[in-house]
Amino acid sequence: MNERLSSIEPITATLAANASKLDLGDVPREAITVAKQCCLDWLGVTLAARAEPLADMLAATAAENGGHPDCTLIGRGTKASLAQA
Repeated sequence: MNERLSSIEPITATLAANASKLDLGDVPREAITVAKQCCLDWLGVTLAARAEPLADMLAATAAENGGHPDCTLIGRGTKASLAQA
């Protein structure tokens, strides 16, 4: 691996470190509103798409791959592994 690339801290670790230092009081109210709207949008799209053929194929693949069924597949009531969910 390129020496320069190997010395760069992984982006996930950087994001996690920054998020752990975040104080909600420092976040603008507008940003919190947008974040809430994004979560609701994601949930709405997820529930609306639960009957799509691709969602059926993905759920079937998750079931075939097995693993530890710890996480509920939203809108289905079945469970899959964390990675599959």
